[in-house]
Amino acid sequence: MVSLTADDRRCLRGAEGPALKLAMDVICATAEIGGAERLIDIEGAHLSESFYAGQAHQDFVDRLISLDARVVVPTTVNPGSATLRGRQGPAAGPEAIAAARRLMRSVLRLGCRPTFTCAPYQLPGCVAQGGHVAWSESSAVVYANSVIGARTNLHYDYEDLCAALVGRVGNHGLHRDSGRKASAIVDVRAVAPEILQHELGCHLLGHHLGCTVGHAIPAIIGLPAETRVDWLRALGAAASSSGALRMFHAVGITPEAPNPDDAKGPLSGLQRLEVSGSDLRRAVDTLSQPGDGPLQGVYFGTPHFSLAEFDDLLHVLGDRRVRDGIACIVNTSRHNRDVLRARGVLQRLRQAGITLMVDACTYYGLPLAGLRGRVMTNSAKWAYYAPRTHDVAIEFGTLQDCIESAVKGESCHVDSIWQDHLWR
Repeated sequence: MVSLTADDRRCLRGAEGPALKLAMDVICATAEIGGAERLIDIEGAHLSESFYAGQAHQDFVDRLISLDARVVVPTTVNPGSATLRGRQGPAAGPEAIAAARRLMRSVLRLGCRPTFTCAPYQLPGCVAQGGHVAWSESSAVVYANSVIGARTNLHYDYEDLCAALVGRVGNHGLHRDSGRKASAIVDVRAVAPEILQHELGCHLLGHHLGCTVGHAIPAIIGLPAETRVDWLRALGAAASSSGALRMFHAVGITPEAPNPDDAKGPLSGLQRLEVSGSDLRRAVDTLSQPGDGPLQGVYFGTPHFSLAEFDDLLHVLGDRRVRDGIACIVNTSRHNRDVLRARGVLQRLRQAGITLMVDACTYYGLPLAGLRGRVMTNSAKWAYYAPRTHDVAIEFGTLQDCIESAVKGESCHVDSIWQDHLWR
């Protein structure tokens, strides 16, 4: 039985109105399912209800609007299934586009911020280490728990919105110290340093972990101390796509694992997984589905491209431009787009033939509906999901590979990372 405060009970009785009663009913039910003894306050929420997955989403949001519901904590929202402006893919019907946009606008009437990003941690004022939030985007959940050291379970649809309305969640799972202990050791010291110190390494390691560790919380030993946060983000995104990872510890890097004896508990006696270069090479083969025909496009930004990644892209691109006929699309947030505009970078990207997409997701939804053919990406998450939603053959490569391919109009693997001896 979940212990409730006097304010919790008032909400549950309906004394604060029907909207908060509905929300508290949901939060108490999910807390009991999770085995929580009490509820705790949260600092913010990140919702997935902005993505149209059927009329139920719209009905739920409409019901809350009719009850004058408003979120009580800072609340960001995930991308929608359509962009709010611009054309969608050739297979996107007008009814589907209208339904998607209506839901996106409806969620904002509850007091949510119009962020439409899968990377809320890139926004100003993000949660800090130790803060409790209710996030529902899988890759963001891994980043919050692992890289920031904040605390959130994967709060599913409707529970996340209810948490934003009452500012409370059940104290169970990754909200508690006991739920954050490492339960497996992943040793990557046998992998060539050139791979571990390369942007590709964490993508591939994440995909491999998702396929092998199940629901365990791995403590990863052997990642270089200079591993970039964007690479850690890629690790979590890939692992939460190919598997069920919600948190990892990178020993010596992430805030809750400063040394091998501190990953919320001792590591002695835990299941051990040794990772080799050949394991990661197999991940490359899994993420690539060779296809015939010319290259159609190159896709970046799953999760949403960071400002640092834009710097990398511009450095590799130089003064060149994308070959005519090749789609080169970067998915990012409104916030990052606006920063790029203020820096004078947005016009440069457009002149180079690069299109920024905001508000929606490129691998799942209407902006690329009807996408077909052979495409490239440097995102393990995009490579994993896109063939399930588009009729595409994926070539997985590095940022350099993707830019060279976009410029030349044909797939190229030019990065030195592809030397055979590195993967043994």
